[in-house]
Amino acid sequence: MSELKIIALLPPSNIDRLVGAVQEGLFSRFGLLSSIALPVMIPIRFCAVSVDASDFNACFDKLDVAFRITATSYRKHGISLFLETTFDERGAQIRELLAERMNGLASQPAAGPFDPVSGFYLGQKEDSLSPDDIIAALAEPPAFRFTSFTYALIRLELGEPSEGWYRNVFWEIEQSIKVRKSRSL
Repeated sequence: MSELKIIALLPPSNIDRLVGAVQEGLFSRFGLLSSIALPVMIPIRFCAVSVDASDFNACFDKLDVAFRITATSYRKHGISLFLETTFDERGAQIRELLAERMNGLASQPAAGPFDPVSGFYLGQKEDSLSPDDIIAALAEPPAFRFTSFTYALIRLELGEPSEGWYRNVFWEIEQSIKVRKSRSL
């Protein structure tokens, strides 16, 4: 087992159910264990286990501002599948500030089982089916947007990569910051 942490954006419960239904469909239709191994999330960055709540809180200090996130389309990145999302202008600014602050954690980076990109992680290629084949077989992605979410620091224990990291996973939210929709959005 390997241990690492991930900083992620977690959606509100109604969006969690929509994206979770896509992940459950990937599992039931294609047998992708990776699609149900982790919580519904937009991964931001993997980091070392030494990153703690104070590091996490420092990254998000005064960034608990709501912005609009919109689902757009399915996308592959390497062998991984994502439901791509876009952020409004305020979200793009916060993303840039967050990237600068996370550079302070650069001394503690960690390679994860997939690259965090802009979108919900849906799973990855596990057998002979390619991500392109899976995307082609999927129905249109759910259309939604949301402005309330939670930033989370999640501790992961993952199985051996050679056996498929997703076959033996434990995850736990160690710290979170809720962001609620402002009246102006």
